[in-house]
Amino acid sequence: MHNLIIKNAAQVVTCSGFEGKWGREMNDLGVIENGTVIVTRGIISHVMRQGEPLPVNEADYKVIDATGKALLPGFVDPHTHFVFGGYREEEFAWR
Repeated sequence: MHNLIIKNAAQVVTCSGFEGKWGREMNDLGVIENGTVIVTRGIISHVMRQGEPLPVNEADYKVIDATGKALLPGFVDPHTHFVFGGYREEEFAWR
């Protein structure tokens, strides 16, 4: 598994918390400005503000500079396409 330090991210969107949010609380995405994400053995181990002391030895990690980027650690995009969904030529006449 990989060890990564992704640093200098403009924003890290944590969506922190286990409880549901209602009303205006839904606008709170747990955004960390100038954030760092540390992945240890393929698992997100730390999400922190830039400038905080690293809890790991940087020499043991691949470092990625995410300047100007937004990170969504743990986000899974469930959007998929079937490899082949069949021919669709009959749909042409429907349009």
